[in-house]
This record gives sequence, structure tokens and C-alpha cells, in this order.
Amino acid sequence: MSTHQTPESQEKFNQLKALLREMFQLDRGDLDFGLYRIMNMMADKVTKFLDNDLLPQVKTILAGVSDEDRADLEKHIEDARAMAKTLGINPDDAPKVIELKQLLAEARTDLAS
Repeated sequence: MSTHQTPESQEKFNQLKALLREMFQLDRGDLDFGLYRIMNMMADKVTKFLDNDLLPQVKTILAGVSDEDRADLEKHIEDARAMAKTLGINPDDAPKVIELKQLLAEARTDLAS
């Protein structure tokens, strides 16, 4: 999978990483007792996971969801096109078809990111 992300998705992913760093208290190197000592010993592994392993795993999981979502959107597009034809409207000019096509294009862009 490509590692290119849209600026918005990159920002959200960075927010997730920052939240996880805070949860794992990776910025508490000055504390060296009890649970903090264990967390300090694991900090390198957690940081490596956040920086290298998390994004590919998230993309893999989201790809499966995206396949279902895209198939659902494609069905809705076909239904909207059929309804537009029934009403005597050019399907490519129907607002619902245009909206659904835009959503499908965004879903494909997100998957490629």
C-alpha cells in the first residue's frame, strides 16, 4: 500500500499517535519508579510501533471496510440512476447521483492514501 496520505488524514493520524503517546506516557522519562519504570523500558518498542507499524495495520483494517462501503455506494448510485431515468432526468445530472459519485471518489482516494 502507498504511504501517501491526504493532509487531513495525515493530521488525524498524527493526532491519534499523539494521543497514544500521551496514554502510554512516553514523555515521562523523568519518572523512574513502579509502573513508570516499566513504561520507560518499553518506550522504544511502543515508539517503534507508533512510528512504523501502526499505519500499515490501520490501512489494512480500513481497506476491508472501504470495500464494503464502496460496493454499497456503487449500488446506491445504480439505484439513483435508475430512479432518475424513471423520472425522465439525465442520470448524470441528477444531484443524488452526483453526490454519491463524489462520495465514491473520496472513498477511493482515502483507500489509495
